[in-house]
Amino acid sequence: TGPGTYVADGELVIKGRKVRVPLPFRWVAAADGKSATLTAQVVLDRHAFALGTGDWADDAWVGRNVTVCVQLTLLR
Repeated sequence: TGPGTYVADGELVIKGRKVRVPLPFRWVAAADGKSATLTAQVVLDRHAFALGTGDWADDAWVGRNVTVCVQLTLLR
């Protein structure tokens, strides 16, 4: 990790399934100190959360890996 790059270590619960998900993110504060931006991207395995079962279980129709992107701007 470099300057402004961190990892939030947490758990994500979807449909009652709890999975440890490290979330690498970048934190950039504005020069004037009035705001900051957090950006992150993580790839989740939908099967770990029992998403896409039954008719949707086949990875040919819905990919197994789902990319989640986050952008959060915080104002002072």
